[in-house]
Amino acid sequence: MRLDMIGLRTWLLATVVGWALLVCVLSVAGLGKRVELLPDDPALVQRLPTLPAPAPERLGAFEKYSEIAAHPAFAEDRLPHPFFLSGNDGSSAASTVRLTGVLLTDNFKMATLTLDPQDSVRVQLGGEAVKGWRLLALQPRSATIEGPGGTQTLELHVFNGLGGQP
Repeated sequence: MRLDMIGLRTWLLATVVGWALLVCVLSVAGLGKRVELLPDDPALVQRLPTLPAPAPERLGAFEKYSEIAAHPAFAEDRLPHPFFLSGNDGSSAASTVRLTGVLLTDNFKMATLTLDPQDSVRVQLGGEAVKGWRLLALQPRSATIEGPGGTQTLELHVFNGLGGQP
């Protein structure tokens, strides 16, 4: 076998193996066995820094800050607004509801609401709330409902003729 035919990776591996064997032989022979700690030298010990004097109390009583709560700094109109700890104020649920059906007779008025593609709710005018939605008013192509996002008027969602598989 010729030496010029040996690849670069083989040379690299041989170098690493050689160094590993050298360190192994030196450690067996006592490499690092005679390392000792230096004796304590008091001249090398440094003084610990002194702590600065504590600063005087900068915050006052809480009564001084009541104006901040009355006029919040980050509200555009500087008026207090309610906040929700859950991060969901109900507007996302209200924005996904669609009116998909209206049934009007002389003594029965009902609307079909689609909350998401798999969930449909039927609410009756003057009836109980279903899943938090209550029907307040109903016309042939619109409905006024009350739900988690408040009161809103929905237009009838009409099929546009498109959809399905081509």
